[in-house]
Amino acid sequence: MTKKTLAWIAAAALMAACNGKTTNDNSEAANDGTSSTAVATTSDGKSQKMRLDSAYYHKEEGIVKCILMANLPAERMNQPVGEWLDEVLGGLYPADPTDIQGIVDFYGQAMYDSLKTMEADVKANEIPCTELAYEMRMNHEYETEQFVTYTLTIYTYYGGAHPSWISQGATFRKKDGRRIGWDFIASTYSYPFEQRVKKGLMEYFEVKTDEELNEHLQVNTIYSIPLPVTPPYFTEKGVAVTYQQYEIAAYAMGLPSMVIGYDELKPWMTGWAKRLLK
Repeated sequence: MTKKTLAWIAAAALMAACNGKTTNDNSEAANDGTSSTAVATTSDGKSQKMRLDSAYYHKEEGIVKCILMANLPAERMNQPVGEWLDEVLGGLYPADPTDIQGIVDFYGQAMYDSLKTMEADVKANEIPCTELAYEMRMNHEYETEQFVTYTLTIYTYYGGAHPSWISQGATFRKKDGRRIGWDFIASTYSYPFEQRVKKGLMEYFEVKTDEELNEHLQVNTIYSIPLPVTPPYFTEKGVAVTYQQYEIAAYAMGLPSMVIGYDELKPWMTGWAKRLLK
């Protein structure tokens, strides 16, 4: 994917988050039975649609808007997915991590209260501001008989020059809930593997030389390529790798990203990771 393509996808995802159906205009959000559709791939290669219920929190007042949505996982995956969601949002949820709606309500109310405090400060200091917003969406991305992947995006705007955007994902092994990290690669320090990541960055920035690539980055890539702080995740077409805003490049460069095909990655994958693809 190129920088232009990723920018278009981010804009489209944000529009969907802003325009998508939400429920509950008070803090006591609850699952209203609304569902979406996802596609899973079975062992015979056929696609199968499945119904996905979602947890929602939605509250707006004045210039404050707070929206959180999370596709509910299958019951046996509630704990690993819930723990991941909690960690991403702050790691402070005090109750059962299998309660996805509870997690969404907890962080939704906390963020709403924080935004209302900001709103009071804005008014007290007569600061021009038209919106204070927080929008989180956790989506079922891809699923096979061996693993399931969820992606999570967070859009925030607290006034100032521009909004902020976070995009990441997590893949979970179904048989035990194991969360896949960079440990699916036998050696991330392998020179050929680092060169493949560099190639992905060159494709994203649409450049051909190390010198051109370094002009777009805030790190020097001549000797090594830093991996993203967020883990990779498995998609239908391969493993997605995403750098966050400011991680290796300026805000205007977006979220440098790539998808590396499974066949290309297999020489560097561990045995247990290869078995996930069967």
